[in-house]
Amino acid sequence: MRKSTILRVAYGVAVLAALAVGWLFASGRVFAIFLAGGAPQAAGALIPVEVAGGAALMMLVGAFLFLAVRPWWWGKLLCLWPALSWMMFGGIIIQFKRMAVFPAAMLQNMTAEVYVIPLGAGATLLLVAIVHQLVDPRFRGPPIGDRAGLQA
Repeated sequence: MRKSTILRVAYGVAVLAALAVGWLFASGRVFAIFLAGGAPQAAGALIPVEVAGGAALMMLVGAFLFLAVRPWWWGKLLCLWPALSWMMFGGIIIQFKRMAVFPAAMLQNMTAEVYVIPLGAGATLLLVAIVHQLVDPRFRGPPIGDRAGLQA
């Protein structure tokens, strides 16, 4: 299989992982935890968080789509930021459930999908970064497939 094809498939999987996390946040399951804990719902305090998160996620999906077409060397670094943050988010939710120091209403909203989806998506992006590093160990230069870059 060609290097460029491997990276295109890997970044296609990265797009799906990002969309899964986007669905989780858009569905309101994550913010239900905060609302059950007494976050100010009427004041619209979470609206800026939702808008900023949605914008950041759309930019991330767009970057992964771009990288699926033209796999630049910096794509592996871009994968690490959400991979580590999503895995940390899922791990923190698991730890909160174990500690059981929050109100019962918050703990009931910490369902398995709230930590399984970010953990899975983070692990997927970490795997994409590792695959990219194995296929293209460079940290500079044009994307794979360019005339001046590596041969596809």
